[in-house]
Amino acid sequence: MSRAGRLAIQEHIAAFYPLLDAAPGKLRKHSGQDLVQTKTCLIRWYYQIVYTAFRHCIPTDVAEPRAVYGILRAPAKPAGKNVVDSSKIIRCLTAVTLAVTLSGCGGGPKEVDPNLGAIKLYEKARQSMVTGNFTNAIMRFERLEGRFPFSNQTKQAQLDIIYCYYMNREPDAAVDAADQFILENPTHPRVDYANYIKGMVFFPKKPNKLYRLFKVDPTERPPRAARTSFENFHYLVANFPDSPYTANARQRMIYLRNYLAKYELHVAGYYMDRGAYVAALKRAQNVMVEYQGTTSVADALGVMIDAYEKLDLHEMAQQTREVLQLNSGRLAGAIPSVAAPN
Repeated sequence: MSRAGRLAIQEHIAAFYPLLDAAPGKLRKHSGQDLVQTKTCLIRWYYQIVYTAFRHCIPTDVAEPRAVYGILRAPAKPAGKNVVDSSKIIRCLTAVTLAVTLSGCGGGPKEVDPNLGAIKLYEKARQSMVTGNFTNAIMRFERLEGRFPFSNQTKQAQLDIIYCYYMNREPDAAVDAADQFILENPTHPRVDYANYIKGMVFFPKKPNKLYRLFKVDPTERPPRAARTSFENFHYLVANFPDSPYTANARQRMIYLRNYLAKYELHVAGYYMDRGAYVAALKRAQNVMVEYQGTTSVADALGVMIDAYEKLDLHEMAQQTREVLQLNSGRLAGAIPSVAAPN
């Protein structure tokens, strides 16, 4: 092969020399995930194609089964002995390059607008949520967040999935999702909704048929969840006074205060039945201090009177009785019983 022919081929191949590096490189980025592939595999595949082309362009004694790089670096043959036509080799190499380029363009996936995919996936998830299929909605919202983490639909999906967890009776997952949204989006205009759902997660449920059948009062159970619900609603009311959820949160706080006051009364009655009059008195006094204005205040005064009498503190019992008589009308009529909001 003439020196000019070898130089022409070497210049054409030189562009691919940097690819001989065996270190892995990032080829493309799609849907937020890096697809990594070793460059060596691609170079080996390319050189196999080039070598096949060379077999058809170079005489038999030149195109020995060795690497193309070795062929190009091989010493030139003496004149008159199977001289390689450099223009023919260049044409073959150009054809191979064009074929590889076209195959890479035609065989790959078509470019799709990521926003379009996010919108369609969100609409499907939203439809599942509206129809009450919360498990399927959760799965699709999670898929949307994984595939399109920076889309506008993902922010709304993070709020919707909180509601889906709540309706699907997964309180821990609902609280975790709400806390994560609040932490990542402290200035988001809908962050008040996340706080509201946190209160709803722990809000006492209405008594079921078994409770009603056996006449079980839910306020007799330890109200840990009710206290947590009250704290979450209080945070919402204090920090988001203009929120559309504030009015409903206030109504629920009134119900929860009565709920918690009744539990204190149950505990006070328990202590009275067992002769622990001092403990019963403290519980009744706690209702007067912590839950002033609830429907349980009058009953708490009654427990205090009984406890003082049992402890032979008749003067204290008489003073408490007078307070109850003076405020009996206000306690009975001015403080209506608050039902659980819908």
